[in-house]
Amino acid sequence: MCKRGLETLLPNYGLTLLLVGCILAAAHERPCPIAYRCADVEEVVWSTDGSKCFVWRNGCHLKNENCQRLNSKREELREVTKEECQEKCVDACIEIYSPVCAEYNGVRRTFSHSCALEAHICRSGETYSLFGYAECGTN
Repeated sequence: MCKRGLETLLPNYGLTLLLVGCILAAAHERPCPIAYRCADVEEVVWSTDGSKCFVWRNGCHLKNENCQRLNSKREELREVTKEECQEKCVDACIEIYSPVCAEYNGVRRTFSHSCALEAHICRSGETYSLFGYAECGTN
């Protein structure tokens, strides 16, 4: 009776078991299967990959970045002091005008290039978010 019961259940539930197994395997491959919902609170966090400085609005955004890095098998960023991070800020950008629009605390500003935006964020700690790839008035 048990054998016959399994023969009936297996074709009906075999696909379900296979799907559950695949989902569990995928979750195992992705150490961070979720993204954190971050509050819009500014508590600036500085981090580095050893060669570049990264500035985050708060620790939650750094957690999200590190989850993405873990999922793509890249090294996590390490939280550091502002001073240590700023040693790795970009010093010079190319002189090609390729404007970007960024926003900080509701105010938009045009930067001459994405490198200039990155350098400003790194030096000032103002956590601008990229708004568009053009001057702010044209977005």
